[in-house]
Amino acid sequence: MPLLAPATVIGGEDMSNAKRKRYTRVVGYCLAGALLAVLALGSGLWAWTKPIRDYDRGFDAIARGMSAAEVTQIMGEPRRIRSGQDVIMARSTWDDVADEPSSSVHLEYGYHAETFYLPVDWLVGFNEEGAVVSKHRLD
Repeated sequence: MPLLAPATVIGGEDMSNAKRKRYTRVVGYCLAGALLAVLALGSGLWAWTKPIRDYDRGFDAIARGMSAAEVTQIMGEPRRIRSGQDVIMARSTWDDVADEPSSSVHLEYGYHAETFYLPVDWLVGFNEEGAVVSKHRLD
């Protein structure tokens, strides 16, 4: 007697109806499990990057001359506030393009979001009058 009878060969013409149903059910469960895994991974990544999308949306709305109150209303409370010598971006720049070399940053708001690969920081700088003169995204 051969090791595999013709009725047990998967996909063979002699496969019994009960075995064919069981095979179809197993394949269906495997495909459903794979689909659920992909959906879980996608929704997890979407939820994980939501703070970044929210900060980016607010960051894009920040314009020169805005007050600290307006920035806080758009971006929320800053995670860090630096002033004087502690500011990271001491020169006035806008999205990493230097301009207004005479203007300097006296107060800096910092926003931060963690990702699974790198942290992302957003910095908003204010001059002595409290108006926005610089903004940067660091990632």
